Amino acid sequence: MNVAEYIVEILANNGVKHVFGYQGGNITYMIDAVAGNNQVSYVQTYHEQGAAFAANAYAQVSRKFGVALSSSGPGAINLINGIANAYYDSIPCLFITGNINTKMMRSSESIRQNGFQESDIVSMVGGITKYAVTIYHPQEVPVILKKALKAMKEGRKGPVLLDIPHNIQREEIDVSFDLKEEGTASKRICTDILRNVSNYMENASKPVLLLGNGSRDSASLRLIHEFLCKLPIPAVVSLCGKDALPNDHLCYRGMIGAYGLPYSNKILTEADFVLVLGSRLDERQRTVEPEVFLKNAKVIHVDIDKNELYHVKKNEICVEATVEQFLTQFLEYGVPDNRYDEWLKLTKNWMKDNVPEEVLVYGSTFRDKLKRVLGTYIKDSIVCVDVGNHQMAAAQTLEIGEGTRYLNSSGLGSMGYALPATIGSYYASENKKLVCIVGDGGFMMNLQELQVIKREKIPVVIIVINNYGLGMIQDYHKIAFEGRFVGSKWGYEAADFKKAAAAFDIDYYNYEDIVNGKLKENSRPVLIEIEV
Repeated sequence: MNVAEYIVEILANNGVKHVFGYQGGNITYMIDAVAGNNQVSYVQTYHEQGAAFAANAYAQVSRKFGVALSSSGPGAINLINGIANAYYDSIPCLFITGNINTKMMRSSESIRQNGFQESDIVSMVGGITKYAVTIYHPQEVPVILKKALKAMKEGRKGPVLLDIPHNIQREEIDVSFDLKEEGTASKRICTDILRNVSNYMENASKPVLLLGNGSRDSASLRLIHEFLCKLPIPAVVSLCGKDALPNDHLCYRGMIGAYGLPYSNKILTEADFVLVLGSRLDERQRTVEPEVFLKNAKVIHVDIDKNELYHVKKNEICVEATVEQFLTQFLEYGVPDNRYDEWLKLTKNWMKDNVPEEVLVYGSTFRDKLKRVLGTYIKDSIVCVDVGNHQMAAAQTLEIGEGTRYLNSSGLGSMGYALPATIGSYYASENKKLVCIVGDGGFMMNLQELQVIKREKIPVVIIVINNYGLGMIQDYHKIAFEGRFVGSKWGYEAADFKKAAAAFDIDYYNYEDIVNGKLKENSRPVLIEIEV
């Protein structure tokens, strides 16, 4: 058994069923090993960035980890956007890059390059991975692979990268197959902290729960439901936590932030106690300066990353733990038996207020159109959303139901994410409806991945929000550049999406077709264009 076959066997033992990548000379042994393993299948995209984003979404939906492969040089460098996305959104992914034979590698860092397509990918991704290393000897593989899998899942999750020279991949290796991804060690939270949290909560009259990205794993979701069952209080979400609580839940009160809804921000402002679960309180969540943000509230901030604690609210009570660890122990300690019926009723009434037209990205007309296409309430689906004005409009509009995942590139904010993310979601999901919402700009960035959707017959509903430009940048051009729309409108032109759909053998509909009932119910992929 060679090194490549060993690594693939370990992936299979850890529950990975699909690996994404793009073929190249220095990754051939790895891809051949995937193809030769009957427990793991290989999915080839048409650009390495597409493979990386597909691996991101596969990890998020499967709740395991994603894997993407590429060759050396340009292939490895094309992965970087997806590596960065995994780092900033805390997604566990293993990236494996091939490299040239060890004998051909440069002998000194002062030499720019010795072999064809040689590049130091490890140095390039050092700041956006939890662990990255080149493997020079086959006997190192078991130890390095174990270290990588541990780093990927330990603490704040994130990407790791193994750079494996071509000759090392084919070296024979004799090892056991007991290497499995290690679980997270249990962490005991000081009883005094749990007591303080309970006391502050008990004395509060307007408590609020704020759910972020760190609250979306399956165990945390279950515990959040249990917590709110015992202590029903208003719960708001960040953009990253959009699917942390079904939007028809008794306690759900909407999305906060610069693009949040007024009633959600009002609820957070009025709160005198805020329990923050897995949210970093970044500048997009705050509608005011840090010193004024949550000034009336006692803040309990739970996050696994100690570097995210204290940096916004200096007087917050911090709990360095996962949401699962905190809620498990807090529920064991005992949740206060207070009732907040009037506060719940008041905040629910605030949600009935009309949202000002200027707050809604693309306005109420767009909201009505999107709801007409997708329905008011989305259950048992996976919704992948790209980056731009349509991203915020969708977040303001869509009601996320039970069993639905809502994915977007949040921290990095990379256009071109949604289409390949839909592919990764397809391979990680179990018969869920697939929806891809993308702007005309982002759609053009990874348009080639439509061929994967066509080739694999992926039954996705692709909604292209076409404003014939880069809307978010146009807004900034209006404010700061006196309407000089260079690149956002001037010198920009999107494709004819009807013709593009036809080129990839994908059924096309415009919004008027939907209104007139022309959409056919079948398992084929469809592209729906909504002009704004």
